[in-house]
Amino acid sequence: MQQNGTVVLAGIAIGLLFIGCSKSEETITGPPATTNLIINSSFESNGDSSLHSWDIQFPDAVQLVRDAAPNGGSWSVAIRDEPILPVANIRFTTAAPSGTHVYAFSFWAKYSADAGSAWLRLKRSDTTYTLNSVGITDTVWTSYHMLDTLTTNAGDSLRVTLGGGFAGRFSARTFFDLCKLEVLN
Repeated sequence: MQQNGTVVLAGIAIGLLFIGCSKSEETITGPPATTNLIINSSFESNGDSSLHSWDIQFPDAVQLVRDAAPNGGSWSVAIRDEPILPVANIRFTTAAPSGTHVYAFSFWAKYSADAGSAWLRLKRSDTTYTLNSVGITDTVWTSYHMLDTLTTNAGDSLRVTLGGGFAGRFSARTFFDLCKLEVLN
């Protein structure tokens, strides 16, 4: 009789265990998706070339070309060398989220004959600070990445600048595509 009672109690315990377990309908998700702060990061819209949202310095030195980075669509921007400073460039400026955040700035680039650079800058009131810069180092499409932790206040903005070289070789160009500026936290 005692053995039957033990078996019954074990059966009840196992039954309660299975009753307490149920299939969850909740989906496990990864970290939240980041948002690219740069509008028009691949220099095209609906299949057409576009510099929408970019501020162009030295317009004669900036050209949209059918030469894109891997997975970059059809178009990129090419910025020609200029013999004077400041270098020919395009800029994208956006309001900076207030607080301390980690920012990832990435892009694809290559050059012909003379290399340009890319800069991430903080604009605060009437002063612009260079946070990070990188010179383009390859003649084939290459991915570049920068990380910065930054504390910003209301009214601050972030500026991405993409520039050509300044050796004055008018045949030299620096190409950029797939530019991203993301808040990681």
